[in-house]
Amino acid sequence: MTELEKQGVLAKQKGEDIPYLELTAEEKLFNRVVEYRLLTQKDITNDYYFLQYLGIILDYIERDHKGCLTDLGRMSLAVNVAPIYQKFVEGKEKVTQKELVKFCLYMTNCYAVCVLFKGMVEVYKENDEGFMKLHPLPTYILGDLIEYEDRAFELVDKFKKIMDSYSQSLEGKYRTIYNEEKIKGFVKQIFGTQVVSSKGSFMPNELKNAKECK
Repeated sequence: MTELEKQGVLAKQKGEDIPYLELTAEEKLFNRVVEYRLLTQKDITNDYYFLQYLGIILDYIERDHKGCLTDLGRMSLAVNVAPIYQKFVEGKEKVTQKELVKFCLYMTNCYAVCVLFKGMVEVYKENDEGFMKLHPLPTYILGDLIEYEDRAFELVDKFKKIMDSYSQSLEGKYRTIYNEEKIKGFVKQIFGTQVVSSKGSFMPNELKNAKECK
């Protein structure tokens, strides 16, 4: 473990902020990887931090290309949609179209992050030496790639089913807003021109550019 990694881990264990002063942009980004890894490990069953951990790993891998997620994409992953989902479950209070857009964007970005992560792991397994030359990562992060691959793949199916169900309730301008906003979550264009329609599934079985975000 490098001195930078030790600083990041020790700071979080002590409940302190990770030291950002006099660090390069790459070092700051890696400290965020460590931060979300620790948050994930504190509650391994919690998908909220797990998905943000996957997202920040993708950002680190794509750091020389402006990252993988945009600021909007990262913000979307940090949104707490539990209250909206609770409304669906209880059925006592109607979910507004504005809330539905927020919920669908969150599910869409989570879906995409899981697919992109799975694609990245496949690239690593196909040529681990070549991958490491381009993206040198500590062994514990590499171990997470393999450990979390199956979990990410299981979530792909979960998010797709949710999206296939709830996206059909988007109406009029809110469907348009969703289609316009969903392409703003990632630096690369990963959704093509596919849009939500009132019939059938709109999400692709896989993102065509999944392995490009590596």
